[in-house]
Amino acid sequence: MKHIELNVEGMMCENCENRIKNSVSMIDGVKNVKASRIDKKVIVDAEDDVDENEIINRIEDLDYEVIK
Repeated sequence: MKHIELNVEGMMCENCENRIKNSVSMIDGVKNVKASRIDKKVIVDAEDDVDENEIINRIEDLDYEVIK
């Protein structure tokens, strides 16, 4: 199991958080997703074989910016 923390810009409301949580949680192997507009973070717990870039792409496809 791995723990991924991403800094994400552009979340403005609870709906933004929910959009990210719903999209990322659909990735096979993702166990838990937390999104916080206050902290500007998305935290993902996933199986070791989940590609972090797939998570980043899902978030960016929703028009949010992942800060590396």
